[in-house]
Amino acid sequence: MIYIEYTTEYQRHVDHSNQSSPSNNNQNLNNKTLNQNLKNKLLLNKGTIDFFKSLLIIFFFLLFIGIVILISELVENFHKKNIIELTIYIKLKSNSLQNNLQNSLQKNNFENNFENNLQKNTLQNDENKNVTFCNEQIKKLNNLITNLDFNQKINYTKIEPIITLYSSIFENKYLDLIFKKLNKTISTFTNDYKNVYNKDYNKDYNNCNVMTSTNLTVSGNYLLWYINKNNCLQKLSDNIVNTTFTYLDIEIKNKLPSWVLNLQKFEKEKKIEMISKYGNANVFSEFDPHFVIAQDDTTPKNLNLALQKLQEEYPILEICNFKIETIGIGVEGEYGLLKEQLQEYYLN
Repeated sequence: MIYIEYTTEYQRHVDHSNQSSPSNNNQNLNNKTLNQNLKNKLLLNKGTIDFFKSLLIIFFFLLFIGIVILISELVENFHKKNIIELTIYIKLKSNSLQNNLQNSLQKNNFENNFENNLQKNTLQNDENKNVTFCNEQIKKLNNLITNLDFNQKINYTKIEPIITLYSSIFENKYLDLIFKKLNKTISTFTNDYKNVYNKDYNKDYNNCNVMTSTNLTVSGNYLLWYINKNNCLQKLSDNIVNTTFTYLDIEIKNKLPSWVLNLQKFEKEKKIEMISKYGNANVFSEFDPHFVIAQDDTTPKNLNLALQKLQEEYPILEICNFKIETIGIGVEGEYGLLKEQLQEYYLN
């Protein structure tokens, strides 16, 4: 009996000792809560830190990109200030040349040189009529196409029609040297052409004229009036290219116009070769002189429609024909036309 009572009492003691008091349970619960809160705070702080780290990384990345773009723009602006886009072209008319001719006629002894002066005046008047007709014809065609294609961009009431002999982008620092070299090349072209290129000079030089075809042609986004290319025109363009291409901006030789990429393989390779050497696809064997009549890069198909309607009224155009007297050089504007004339030169 004694043993049994002792064992029972011991068991009660053990059971009692194994049971937690309410206060101990609350304390453990509080500790767990504190630990969990601490963990949550640590996780929250870590998440906040990671978030701000990400923001800093993004900020510095964007800052880096901004600095790169700024440097690129500064380099590009510096480059643009050191280059100039030039076009060398045949002028339709030169007031300076006419004034010089009239002054020289007045200074001559009219009585001793009556027949010679009369012949010069007659030829000059005929040439003026030809030039005036060409100028008016181009403006008339431009106006007719504009009325048929409202997205046509060129307005010849504001700019001068030209025939481009060579155009590209040159280094600005060579501009005066280009003027000097070009003046020498053009002023001596007549004699050089006579002595080097053509034995029957008098016959061929009479063909050193601008003579248009009897119809217009759509080429891409442009409506062109092509010039019948002759030996004199070709040599004039070749000489001008050879005189000036060494002063090109080097980057232009690596830039391909989008229209070149759409050409057939053989033609494309030839154009790329010309660009890589001379900064222009339309020189030497690729030289195709023309007047630009219209341009529409918004709805280029409308040029074809406009041309079809024009041809119904004018199936064959009257030929435009005049002798080349004046070569100009100027800043090239939109659509390959003239923005600002810088110099002009006269063929002897």
